Amino acid sequence: MTLRAALALLRPHIAAVAALALFLAASLAALDSYGLTDDEITQRAILAHNVNVVLSIESDLLESGAFYPYDVFYGMAFEAPLFLAELAFGLEDGREIFLARHLITRLFFLMGGLFAYLLVRQLLGGGVLPL
Repeated sequence: MTLRAALALLRPHIAAVAALALFLAASLAALDSYGLTDDEITQRAILAHNVNVVLSIESDLLESGAFYPYDVFYGMAFEAPLFLAELAFGLEDGREIFLARHLITRLFFLMGGLFAYLLVRQLLGGGVLPL
């Protein structure tokens, strides 16, 4: 696909692309000042145990009592990509881990917003209304 063809496809969605870029820039600017929620460390511990069990890596988190297994859990479909990205990038520092989790979560949120825009645009037609 040539650059001209790609620009022709984006032309009707220029407002959405601009809004997405603006939200992404704001997210990246604020990323370093994010804090931790009270359940985020527990969420990661539960997920680490589950992924380690699935990948047959030894995990003694449950046996050690590091977390209660019935704490609120957001689910493997959402949490597993976060943990697998952590493993893929070799993140070991707590700050790096949670900054990466926040970044990936924000990107997931923005992609959901983009798809919601495309759906509403499909249902209601063009213009500013889908934004």
